[in-house]
Amino acid sequence: MHGSGTDKNVLCNKCRTPSITVNADCCEQASNKELYFLDTLLTVCIIHQLVVVHWRGVWEIFDVQVLPHDTNMSAIISLIVAYVLQALLCLVQAGANVLYRLQCSKIRRWALETFTFFIANLVAISHWRGVWLLLDCHFMPDNPGLSAGITHSVGIVVLWLMLCGHSVTASGCRVDGESPNEEGCLMPNYYVRLFVSRDSAAVNDTANVSVWAVSNPQININDERPVQF
Repeated sequence: MHGSGTDKNVLCNKCRTPSITVNADCCEQASNKELYFLDTLLTVCIIHQLVVVHWRGVWEIFDVQVLPHDTNMSAIISLIVAYVLQALLCLVQAGANVLYRLQCSKIRRWALETFTFFIANLVAISHWRGVWLLLDCHFMPDNPGLSAGITHSVGIVVLWLMLCGHSVTASGCRVDGESPNEEGCLMPNYYVRLFVSRDSAAVNDTANVSVWAVSNPQININDERPVQF
């Protein structure tokens, strides 16, 4: 048993959490509006500003140092850097996650996540810059207003159709080194795996129902009347 709360095998009377086991502190945590407001204020007014400062710094370094007089080639180099770093990240993050799971020291866990996500940040910035500048150079450069409108509309509509419109946001903040073991040092890139896992879960549920039906032949699973257990 962890924490000061106790587990009860009833639904919470306030929030009606649909679970067999409910932590007694759930409503208290959910109703703590003051801490939520402070977290939001800190994230929006300080942390996101520092994110913008970091992004601008990396972006401007590319502008100054990587072929400043050849925007097209500079953008291509940015994309190459992004894809190379992404390949490196795919190789590194699995090993980093294993090390993360083995570490008890918060400092070492923080160092592992900080290094991994620093590389991920460089991937994101160089990728954004490369695509952005290539669109500036080649997609209706003589009509920047129309070019911006089309890219905005196409981008967000396709994201909505793919059910991942939230990917355009700077999604909150979290403390480095405090991720659960199964998430530490891993990029939260879930799309195909999410649908596959849902299909697998549906297949498993169907198999479990079939096994249960075989074990309980006196129950007709096609009967629409509610079954009392």
